Amino acid sequence: MIVFPAAIYLALHLLGWPYPALLWGVDQLYYYPLPVAVFFLLVAGTGLFLAARPSWSSHLAAIEEGLRLRIAALIRPSGLERLTCFALLFVLGSLQLFFGYGESYTLVSLAVALY
Repeated sequence: MIVFPAAIYLALHLLGWPYPALLWGVDQLYYYPLPVAVFFLLVAGTGLFLAARPSWSSHLAAIEEGLRLRIAALIRPSGLERLTCFALLFVLGSLQLFFGYGESYTLVSLAVALY
């Protein structure tokens, strides 16, 4: 269902590339340098290909989710780092921006900041 509009989108931009005066509004590739146009074609072509193959799209989404979780586990801050950030926000007065005034600080807001 999404493949046809994606193909039309890509085709209009490709037709507007050499003839910018004829297809006003889809002629933006004409004004960018070649690397930007090639990048657009790669992204749009990949999107069109993945739209035509939903099973591949779901496999790529699963791979991306696994990589994202691994990276998040590698860069997760320690408890001391979280406590230091919370203390700095409190001392510098920036904590009000996130949780309101001091009388509304609760254990829940502390837990959210430290999590």
